[in-house]
Amino acid sequence: MEDSIEKSTSMNTLSTSNNDNKKVMAVKSSIIGIGRKPQYLSNLKKLVHDVHVIVTHTYSFIRYIFIQEPNLNLEEYAVQSFYKEVFLSLLDAKVQSIERLSNKVKKCRDLIYKYKISYLKDSSFTLIKITNAQQIASYEATKIQTAYNNALILHFGNKLRMVIDKLIVLKHRISQLTTDLKKKGYSKEEIKSKIKSDIVDPATILKLAISSRNTD
Repeated sequence: MEDSIEKSTSMNTLSTSNNDNKKVMAVKSSIIGIGRKPQYLSNLKKLVHDVHVIVTHTYSFIRYIFIQEPNLNLEEYAVQSFYKEVFLSLLDAKVQSIERLSNKVKKCRDLIYKYKISYLKDSSFTLIKITNAQQIASYEATKIQTAYNNALILHFGNKLRMVIDKLIVLKHRISQLTTDLKKKGYSKEEIKSKIKSDIVDPATILKLAISSRNTD
């Protein structure tokens, strides 16, 4: 929590006085720099809370978009720059003039705004106002990208094997072969060996071929 506070503080905003006219300015500081002064801590806690809420909905909105667009090119959209745009879309902020945006950003925003209204309605989420949020958005998008990469490394193999097993109806074939061999009087060891040679080994070879992209 303290690490999150320290990171988020870099974009904390304070009011200063210049001839009695208040303006907003961005101040970079760690939690130590603030010195745990009560007049700053309330704003800091609110900032951390607001960022946490937005990040939670950023994850949800990304999933919402991907579910709506099952044929989406993940190499183009499952990337840090897209996550950043999703984060920024959940802020109550002035939208940058479209003429100043790159084609890549325009494309990302077109997809986001295609589903933004329906997501806000379905999730009952209200846009949150954070001043100077670009740095926070970049930092949180990096965390999302890291989490996505780690999930692929840790779980993709298991998920792929589950999908292949369903496609080749592995359990059904094993059950059917077991039943047939029992009727023919095969022993347990013979059934086990037959299942391995006729079903399990070919399935393993297929999985290894798919994982190495060698499916010829």
